[in-house]
Amino acid sequence: MLAMSVHDGTLPIVMAATSQRAQNGDYFGPTGVLEMWGKPGVAKPRPHALNPELGRKLWDYSEKSVGQGFAL
Repeated sequence: MLAMSVHDGTLPIVMAATSQRAQNGDYFGPTGVLEMWGKPGVAKPRPHALNPELGRKLWDYSEKSVGQGFAL
């Protein structure tokens, strides 16, 4: 099987929302092999996830997809 269970996949989200040690800018995800599996924790985002231009394109696409604009 190449995917985590729903339960395991949600653990980084729960950790980010509830950890008293979470800091602004932290990225939570699996911390195992290639950060695709394993226990949740502070992980290293891929470089393209930090690209502001790609972020803007994704935001624009999301607004068009749902037919709703949101001010940043």
